[in-house]
Amino acid sequence: MPEFTALEAELLDKIIKMLNLTYVDRSAVCGDTPLFKEGLGLDSLDALEISILVEQDYGIIIGPSERDEAVFGTIGKLAQFVQKNLQRDAARL
Repeated sequence: MPEFTALEAELLDKIIKMLNLTYVDRSAVCGDTPLFKEGLGLDSLDALEISILVEQDYGIIIGPSERDEAVFGTIGKLAQFVQKNLQRDAARL
């Protein structure tokens, strides 16, 4: 079974549930699995839904300039972004 940080596992579980990704074999996913294309196969609409999830659950507003591979490349990159920015937008919400 792939190793995840607690935050990676939490995000993956929330994404699978929110997007109803019944085809995803969680045991085949790791922190380096791409969210798009050959990975989970997500698209731009899914990215928007993930942005909303991150805002609602973690209080982080993902701006248009941040919606790129540096944040949405893998579940690990997304988790790192969330961890780094947990308190960033607290005053704005």
